[in-house]
Amino acid sequence: MLYDSQDNLASWTRTSVIINEILNMINFDFDMNNVVNKVLESIEQHTNCRGVGLSEVGFRGEKELKFLSPHLSQMELSELIPLISLPITLTNNRVTHTLDIYIVEGNNLPRRDSEFLSMFRDLLGEAINKEATKRDSLTGLFSRAYFDNQLQLEILDATKEGWNVGLVILDIDHFKNINDTYGHPVGDLVLQALAKVVLNTVGEQGVCARYGGEEIAIILPQTNSKSAIKLAEGIRQAIENEVIDTGEGQTVSLTASLGTAIYPQDSRDINSLIKNADKALYQAKEAGRNKVSTFSTELVEVPVPRQEEVVPTKEAPPTPVATALPLQGRFKIMPLVKCEKLSRPINPSGIFLEETTHTIYLVDSVACRIYSFNMNGELITRIGGKGEGRGSRMNHPTSITCDREGNIWVTDSGNHCVKKFDQVGNCLLCISDTLDEMENPLPSPRKGSFNLPYSLTFERDGNLLVVERINRRVQRFDPQGNFLAEINIPQLYPDYPLRPDPTDICVDGVGNYIILDAANNCLIKFDRNDKITARIGRFGTELGDFSGLSGIDADPSGMLTRDLMALCRSADKVTYKEGTVLVSVEMGDHSRIQFFDGNGEYIDMLDLSTIDPSSGPIRPRDVLVDGEGHIFLLCQEPPTLVYLLVLEYKSG
Repeated sequence: MLYDSQDNLASWTRTSVIINEILNMINFDFDMNNVVNKVLESIEQHTNCRGVGLSEVGFRGEKELKFLSPHLSQMELSELIPLISLPITLTNNRVTHTLDIYIVEGNNLPRRDSEFLSMFRDLLGEAINKEATKRDSLTGLFSRAYFDNQLQLEILDATKEGWNVGLVILDIDHFKNINDTYGHPVGDLVLQALAKVVLNTVGEQGVCARYGGEEIAIILPQTNSKSAIKLAEGIRQAIENEVIDTGEGQTVSLTASLGTAIYPQDSRDINSLIKNADKALYQAKEAGRNKVSTFSTELVEVPVPRQEEVVPTKEAPPTPVATALPLQGRFKIMPLVKCEKLSRPINPSGIFLEETTHTIYLVDSVACRIYSFNMNGELITRIGGKGEGRGSRMNHPTSITCDREGNIWVTDSGNHCVKKFDQVGNCLLCISDTLDEMENPLPSPRKGSFNLPYSLTFERDGNLLVVERINRRVQRFDPQGNFLAEINIPQLYPDYPLRPDPTDICVDGVGNYIILDAANNCLIKFDRNDKITARIGRFGTELGDFSGLSGIDADPSGMLTRDLMALCRSADKVTYKEGTVLVSVEMGDHSRIQFFDGNGEYIDMLDLSTIDPSSGPIRPRDVLVDGEGHIFLLCQEPPTLVYLLVLEYKSG
C-alpha cells in the first residue's frame, strides 16, 4: 500500500485522509458514480497522470469508456489510446473493468505514483464488487434484494414527507415462446436488450430492478398516478419499436404488459403496493397484452357489491411487541482499540481473541496484514503484506481465527486459499488443491479447493469449517488441512428467492454451526450431522429481522447465556428453550446487536446508535463472544476500532 512507503508525515497524512474518505464513501451511503469520480479526480491531483478513465469490459473482451477524469473529459478521445490499463476483477476473477491512463506528465511515472495507482485500483475493485452485489449479472439491473431494500426506504421517506411512490411491474409477453423458438441464449439476449430499453427510458426518474425471470420492477419516487402511467406507456412503446438482432441472421420483436400502483393512494404498505401493481399487470395481460393498466383503473371497473354482500373486514391483530429487557443499562461498554494509538490507519474485516494470551487479532483486508493487540489496546506486532501465491503475503484476507496451539488461520480470499501462520508470520500451511504452473492457488469448485473463501471457524473437535461465497458451500478440514467433507448450502425456501451468499460462520456450545446468508438477510443453522434445522430472520427492520446483517457469533461457554437467562427471569419473560445464545450485529440503517436462543427465537436487542456519544453511531462489522461471555465489536470506521461489552447482571 502507498502509506507503507511514505517517509514524509504530511504526505502520509494526506494519503490516509484520502483512503478513509473513499472507504467511507464505499461503506456508507454508497454511490458508484460518486466513488469512481472521486478516485479519478484524486489520481489526477496526486500523481503525474493527467488523463484517467474507467472502462467496462464486456464478455467478448470489448471495452467501453464509462467514466472520465476532469482533465480527460475536456479532450477529444477519438484518437487517444491508453498508455497503461490496469485490470479490475470481480470476486469470480473475471476482468470487468480497466483503469486506463491516457496521459502521463513528462512521460515520467515515479514509483510512488505507481503504488498510488495500485492502491486506487484496489479501492475501485472494492466499489465494483459491492456494486455487483446490487446488480443482476445478466441484465445489469438492480437485484431483487436491492429492490426490496430500496422500496422500503422510499416508502419510509414517503410516509415521513407526505409524498407518493409509484411502482411499475413489467412482464414480457409470450417470453416462453421466444425461448422455445430461438433458444435460451437468444432469450438472454432479449432480456439484456429489454433492460437497456427500460434503463434508457426511465433514466434518472426511477430505480429499475430485475424482479423475476422476465419481470422488471421500477420504483418511481415522488410520482403520481398520471406520471407513472405516462412513463409506463413510454416504456411500452419503446419496447414495441425495438428490433433485436440475434446475430444469426434473424431478428426478434417483442411486446410487454405493464401494471402500475401508487403509494399511499392504492396501498397502505409495501406488500399491498407490490400486490396491487401485480394485479394491474395481469389485468393488462387479460385485456390482450401490450398494454398499460393501473390498479386505480381496475378498482373503477370492478362493480361495487350490494350492501348485503359486503363482508365486514376484521381488524388486523395488533403487532406483537417484544418484551424489552433493560440491556441498555446492563452493558458496560469500553473502547478498547483506538486509532489514536496507531501510526497508520487500518481497515480490519475480521477479529479473533486468543484467550490463553489474551491477544486480540485483527485482519486488514486492504493492507493485507494481521495486527495483534493486548487488552490495553496497544499494538504488539503486525505480520503479512499484500502479494500473490502460497507464501506469507495475502490478497484480500477476510476472516481470522486461531487453533489450540495458538497458530493463526486466515481466509486469503484473493488468493483463493486458507493460510496458517505462526506467531511471527511464517506461513506454515496453505490449503488449496488447484494450482497453476507457478504453484499459485486457482479458483476451483473441486473439493479441497476454494473460490472466494470468506469465513472460517474451528469446531469443538478441532476440525476447521470454511465458508465459500462463489461455490456457496462449507468445507470441513482436519487440523492438518486434509479435506473431510463438503456441505452445499441449498436454496430451500420459496420466500427467500435469492441464492445464498454466505459471509460468516460460527459454532455454538452444543456442536451446531450457523451461517450468515447476506443475500437473504437470514441465519441458517446446521446440526452436527450437517442438516439444516432452523432459519432465523429475514430482511426487515423489525425485532428478529435483519437489515445490513454483518456478523454473527455464539456464546461458547454459556456465561453470557446464564446472565441473559437471569435477566429473563427478573423481567418475567419466558426463557428460551435450548442451546447457547446467538449474537448478531447489523451495520445498516439500524446499528444494533440482536440476541437469539438456540432455536432462533428472538430474545432482545441492544441499540448501538447512542452508546458512545464521542464517536457517533457504532457500525459493527464483526462480533466475537469470548469464554467469559464478553462481547467484542469490530467497528467499520475510526476513532475506535474495537469495543468491549460486558453484561453486568445483578439480582434485584
